[in-house]
Amino acid sequence: MNVERVLGQLKGVVQTTPHTWKALCPAHEDKNPSLSITQAGEKLLLHCHAGCSFDAVLGAAGISMEDCGATTIGNKFDIVATYDYFDDGGKFAYQVRRRRDKSFRQFSKDENGEWVPNIKGVVRTIYKLPELTQARGSQVVFIVEGEKDVDRLFSLGFLATTNSGGAGKWQARFGRYLKGRDVIIIPDNDKPGKEHADQLVVSLEGKAASVRVLELPEQGQGADVSDWLNKGNTPKLLKELANKAGLLEKPAGPVVTTFSGTDLMAMKLPPQRFLIPGILPEGLALLVGPPKVGKSWFCLDLMLSLSRGVNALGNIPVEQCDVLYLALEDNHRRLQERLGLLLDGEDCPPGLHFKLEWPRLDPQSGGLVQLEDFIRQNPSVHLIIIDTLGRVKPEAERGKPSYDIDTKATAPLQGLAGRYQKTILVVHHDRKMAADDPLDAVSGTKGLTGVADTIMILKRGNSKAKGELYITGRDVQERRVALGRDVDHPTWVNLGELEHFNVDEHHRLVMEALRESPSPLGPTAIAEATKLNINTVKKLIKRMVEKDEICKAKHGKYTDHNPNPAVQQNLVPF
Repeated sequence: MNVERVLGQLKGVVQTTPHTWKALCPAHEDKNPSLSITQAGEKLLLHCHAGCSFDAVLGAAGISMEDCGATTIGNKFDIVATYDYFDDGGKFAYQVRRRRDKSFRQFSKDENGEWVPNIKGVVRTIYKLPELTQARGSQVVFIVEGEKDVDRLFSLGFLATTNSGGAGKWQARFGRYLKGRDVIIIPDNDKPGKEHADQLVVSLEGKAASVRVLELPEQGQGADVSDWLNKGNTPKLLKELANKAGLLEKPAGPVVTTFSGTDLMAMKLPPQRFLIPGILPEGLALLVGPPKVGKSWFCLDLMLSLSRGVNALGNIPVEQCDVLYLALEDNHRRLQERLGLLLDGEDCPPGLHFKLEWPRLDPQSGGLVQLEDFIRQNPSVHLIIIDTLGRVKPEAERGKPSYDIDTKATAPLQGLAGRYQKTILVVHHDRKMAADDPLDAVSGTKGLTGVADTIMILKRGNSKAKGELYITGRDVQERRVALGRDVDHPTWVNLGELEHFNVDEHHRLVMEALRESPSPLGPTAIAEATKLNINTVKKLIKRMVEKDEICKAKHGKYTDHNPNPAVQQNLVPF
């Protein structure tokens, strides 16, 4: 064997690994190096991937059999071709060797660089991956069955690839290497070849830009593209056939039905249902507030009122319905104590359902599916309370925007509520920061408030009202409700619109201050006596003067009675 002499007789020699080279084949007009040279022990293996015979290569290059260490008698186990596979980074991965009897063996190298007759622990890849990666994206890629066919197509100027191991060995992950590519599959003319093509089509769906299957004409049983070319068919004809091959169409999906504006206006639709009139309609609702403000008491009182069919928030009539309460931050003891306090010795209504644990709402955990199953099994349940969102929200995905995560957490719940005409009330924490826009107080992104149909924000009151409930949504008018709460009882009571309540309360405080004062008071003195804002006091006394509720004394001061009443003279009758 004389490696230097053999390589010296060839043109365009490039070493690909310590024991392999590629060169231009001297036996045909070669533009892309199609001759592989492999040192295997004491032999040099020369193989033209365009189909030139071993003898033709030797004769054209002026190389003798002895130069290659070969004998004139071939053994069926002699290696006649080698095919090197490279990984995503262009690093040698493993080698496929074709023997004279057309069988194949796969070899890799151990940590010492020695050949090993297997590829255990080596990640499989596709043939000619570096060339495929470097080729322009618009170039069509042929997928054939076998490395010999790939090399033949490369020698003719085509871009091609295959997988090692033959038909049926394509792995689904190989599809990413062909993302956005136009692909033409040329199967061998036999049953395994056609099944292999079908496997490729499925694997490339949604990845390749287009996929065609080209079955070559006048092919014998088991024939491949190299056999077809050896019959005298030209690259030009292959291109023509490839262009004529039809694009594979996806199976027709279900017919998409729509409704017209006329249809919509003719529909007899039920009115919007409110569980609490003017406050809580059907759909997905958020109840937001700081810790310990009374959100859980609000929910318990609400579910008890609905399950009994008695007034909610003390004075709002409601219709009876069953309720599911996912008290995910409670335990049996605390829940029992709170419910007992609200029942105040009365029997518990039968329509209450509780759970202290629930799977997260992602597909893997199954919480959403489980919730839908419960709704189907319990049609009388119209309110589902999830306390709190953080306990069921899907885990954050690394690198995924927070907005998408919040939307993913709530959109399925909104869809579920709409589909079954239920109300799903989700308890959530606030941002713990002051905000001009009430919705900015909601912890998280606008993905939460954007999906929710109704948003309720509960906060502590600043006056006689112990709490304030801000309400807004798609099916409710924006409003602020004043809430009362007894010192010895945790339930919330509706006190009316916050604006009216505050005016009435401020009015009362001003009147008390004026009546208790022995002399008229100015705005500053009234503000000090009532603990109200000076600007609020000025606006209020102006309205009260206009309504004759108080009168203006001297020097910008006010009193609750007329300081200079008109003196009525006693008339003497004649």
